[in-house]
Amino acid sequence: MYSPSTGKVYCFPCVLFGDAQKQSQFQTGFSDWKNVSHRIQSHENNATHRVCVQTLISRRRVQGRIDTSLEITVNKEREYWVKVLQRVVSVIKFLSTRGLAFRGDNEILGSQHNGNYLGILELIADVDSTPDISHTDQLTVVLRYVASNGDVSERFLGFVPIESHKGEDLANTILNFLNRHGVDIKNLRGQSYDNASNMSGCYNGLQAHLKKINPLAHYVPCAAHSLNLVGVRAAESCVGAISFFGLVQALYNFFSASTHRWAIMLKHLENDDEHKQFSSLVLKRVSDTRWCARTDATKALSQSYNSFQKALQSIVGDETQPSQVIHEARCLLKDLEKKENVVMAVFWATILERINGVSLSLQKSSIELRTAVDLLKSLLDFLLAQRELFDDYEMKANEKADFQYSDESQRVRKRKRHHDDGSAEEVVHRGRDKLKFETYLPVIDMLCTELSRRLEAYSEIDSLFGFLTDFLKKPDEDIRKACSKFKENYCNDIEPEFIDEMVHFKYFVSQLEDTGNKEKNIPAEKSYKLIDGNMAQSAFPNVMTALRIYRSLMITNATGERNFSKLKLIKNCLRSTMSQSRLNSLALLSIEHDVSEKVNFQEVLNDFVSKKIRRVNI
Repeated sequence: MYSPSTGKVYCFPCVLFGDAQKQSQFQTGFSDWKNVSHRIQSHENNATHRVCVQTLISRRRVQGRIDTSLEITVNKEREYWVKVLQRVVSVIKFLSTRGLAFRGDNEILGSQHNGNYLGILELIADVDSTPDISHTDQLTVVLRYVASNGDVSERFLGFVPIESHKGEDLANTILNFLNRHGVDIKNLRGQSYDNASNMSGCYNGLQAHLKKINPLAHYVPCAAHSLNLVGVRAAESCVGAISFFGLVQALYNFFSASTHRWAIMLKHLENDDEHKQFSSLVLKRVSDTRWCARTDATKALSQSYNSFQKALQSIVGDETQPSQVIHEARCLLKDLEKKENVVMAVFWATILERINGVSLSLQKSSIELRTAVDLLKSLLDFLLAQRELFDDYEMKANEKADFQYSDESQRVRKRKRHHDDGSAEEVVHRGRDKLKFETYLPVIDMLCTELSRRLEAYSEIDSLFGFLTDFLKKPDEDIRKACSKFKENYCNDIEPEFIDEMVHFKYFVSQLEDTGNKEKNIPAEKSYKLIDGNMAQSAFPNVMTALRIYRSLMITNATGERNFSKLKLIKNCLRSTMSQSRLNSLALLSIEHDVSEKVNFQEVLNDFVSKKIRRVNI
């Protein structure tokens, strides 16, 4: 950094964290302008300078600081405006390169005559909704409830067209929709959306506005969406991870671009004995939203690494192929022959399979909060254990292909040392160590850090409801304290007798269950059915109410995502002009088909016949 007052150059990290006893020239100020570029380069390669830079980086980390929440909020705001500017620039480039007009008859958002610029911006706006084929943004409304027999259901109410994506406007839209359908917002005990700020924001998000009306509507972030974001952050955490998934995407692009090449790939996979156990696994496009695609792609590459090599070799040796295709195949083959890619294929196949398994469990409509939290915590423990297993992954990679690391054959360049370099030896990672310390460990650390941070979002809600599943472990006094806190939150739902009821229920369950289960959690579904099945409703009415409230919390938005899939099937390009009423009616029949099959239409038929039948005067 240059100081205008002294006319000298300083090294910012070294000034802050350097040794005060042995100061270098870049701590006291450097002004030898003839040799400045050379000296700066040598100083940056100095081991002492690197220690100072590492210290600065660790101090800048958000996790563990007192201003963590503030820093995260600021970063989210920064990311939001960066994305906004990126979209604005993309639209300007699109219109400019095609010579299209920017302005229209007016500059009003939402107007049909506001021109290409504002119209395209409205089209590509990044919101928590899904535009249909007619470019109408739709929200899907799903209600989760507990039936009298204890079964949990999630039912689709309808699609709601929206124009504004502000939290307050979304809240008004939802409230109007619920009022039209006779659903009282005061009965709401939980709400769940993904992590978009206009939905989940704690100040101006949709959930915050609904909570102002009904403070008992506790917000639960979508667990499946949060887990997906963990994977996204890890896949973008370092150059090695980005490079590996770039290779997977390049392989998919190469083989899928031609039916002939795809057939060559399938032929070599079919001849692979190991691949026959996973015959459905083939390369898939790398997707940020469907991580099961990444799971299948990395697993296919890991299980049949040699088959993909042979497929590329056959294309390289085929003289009838175009020269461009042969060149692409040769480049991909060269990448596959790098040992770091073999290790990463084995590693990511294992990690993504575990993430995908947890994600599939989280998408079940009957899942409870404690189960979701336990799944995420167990996944975190599994990921932490992987830190020490790099040698195992390398060993498995060696069994598949005996390659060298890409930089093992390169000569180590020795740098000339200077008097201010310090006594520490320069550390240069190569080969195995480079992959471990610059890719493997950063990916593991990012996975663990992000998963831990997102687990914190469930800590408050879990502390409120946790006693309903782990009451067998708790002393009576702890149960009474937890029940008192719960009763304060739900004073209109729970009677004062609930505290003694819950302690009584603990001993009731202990009589019915084996003593070994006293150290385990009892799922809320099982507790509810124990009361219902033993005809003990009159003994534990408040416990049943508490269990219904707990089980009505929506943990994931998977049902909503499935509804949007139906939307795209129903309102396609051939039926893009259908009315909103007809869309909701068809969607309701399709999504809730199990209910529609049980509906008796005889009364409707009778009414229709009575109106159409010919009346004869006698």
